[in-house]
Amino acid sequence: MGYKVYRAKTEEGPYAEIANLTEKDLGRGIDTVADIQYLDRDLVDGEHYYFKVSAYNEKNLESDLSHFLKGSCLPVVQGVVAKGDMIRQLELSWTPATSKHVKGYCIYRSMSGEEGFIKIAKIVDREIDKFIDTKDLKDKSTCYYRISLFEDNEREGSMSHVVSAITKGPPPIPEGLKAQSGMARKVELTWNICPEEEVKGYKLYRSTAREGKYVSIKKIPNQNKNKYLDKGKYNEALMDNTTYYYKVTSYNKVDVESKPSDIVSATTKPRPVRPSGFGGESLHIKEIPLFWQPNPEDDIVEYHIFRSSGDTGEFSETASVEGKTSYVDKRLKDGCEYKYKITVQDKDNLISDFSDTITLWTKPKPRAPTGLNATFEKGKTVLTWSANTEPDIASYNVFEKGFLGLRKVGTVREPQFINVAPKPGKSKDYVVKAVDRDGLESKPSQPVTVVGK
Repeated sequence: MGYKVYRAKTEEGPYAEIANLTEKDLGRGIDTVADIQYLDRDLVDGEHYYFKVSAYNEKNLESDLSHFLKGSCLPVVQGVVAKGDMIRQLELSWTPATSKHVKGYCIYRSMSGEEGFIKIAKIVDREIDKFIDTKDLKDKSTCYYRISLFEDNEREGSMSHVVSAITKGPPPIPEGLKAQSGMARKVELTWNICPEEEVKGYKLYRSTAREGKYVSIKKIPNQNKNKYLDKGKYNEALMDNTTYYYKVTSYNKVDVESKPSDIVSATTKPRPVRPSGFGGESLHIKEIPLFWQPNPEDDIVEYHIFRSSGDTGEFSETASVEGKTSYVDKRLKDGCEYKYKITVQDKDNLISDFSDTITLWTKPKPRAPTGLNATFEKGKTVLTWSANTEPDIASYNVFEKGFLGLRKVGTVREPQFINVAPKPGKSKDYVVKAVDRDGLESKPSQPVTVVGK
């Protein structure tokens, strides 16, 4: 009428009935010849079990038990190990299953270790024995794992014991950051190399205030480079005589940065002070001597002199002077006003502000004589004019106007000149120019005409 299935944990027993299979349950007639199958479920993975079977008739008389049959469930995944101290990834390894029934493995992860295990991967290859977890991992984070295997029918076994590992934290903070002051529009930065393997490079930050906003100025993709010269950007150089603040971080292959280093500061070199004591002398002939006090800096290279003349007021550089504190501006116009100012340049090409502006004049020519008059005395032409009022008039030049221009006919110290009178009916035109002690000659006076009588 049917069969009874018994199970025990040991060969000797005791055996307990686990199933009663009737011919009706099996869907077959009493005389049908075929194998009878039974699947024992919900057993413990990795455990050994012993089975026996009996037959019984319509009076429920049962036969002796058959010989025993030993069966084993697949064990849970063994040798599970989690390797940590890696950058945003963790490595799992295990002993691969040898049973031909095993198709692969399922990986479960939890962030608490006690609950919340979520399947993160399914590996369809029973010979695989490693897995790298990189999914959404954070720095210095502990993860817990369990692994199960599954058969061809996709039925999963029990999960393994729990293993855990911790991801690597941020890279180390660089130490020994130093900033050199006193450089012209640049700051040299140095720090100690971080020897840790995960360090891929460094990031530098700068601010104009210790507690201000720091901006990134350089990413150095070289673990062994520990020096950088900050010159600012190509369109925004560092300012003169300005204090800058710096900090540095290291970063790893996934661009995770360390905490920033201690803050250091450096001050750029100031420009030279504006020149002082700038002066000059007026009333020199066609030149103006200039002088100034030497600048206090010990690396001054040259002084630049700028000049303006006329009504435009525009200054242009007229000379540069090295190693001296004076200059004579030559080949100037007589009686003209000139304005000057100077700057000073150091060895780093830093240039000071302009000095005070000074106004000077070259010596003017004498004024043209006035009052020129002509008279006749005993066949002579006598020219007289008003004496010039300039205190340094040395002489007067008398000119006769001709077809080709002025012809000098005499030089006198007093405002009078006597010359042969022109023949009757003839005429001569005369002009006079004043000459000072420096040889400057005035413009001609108004002409006077003499007609011979």
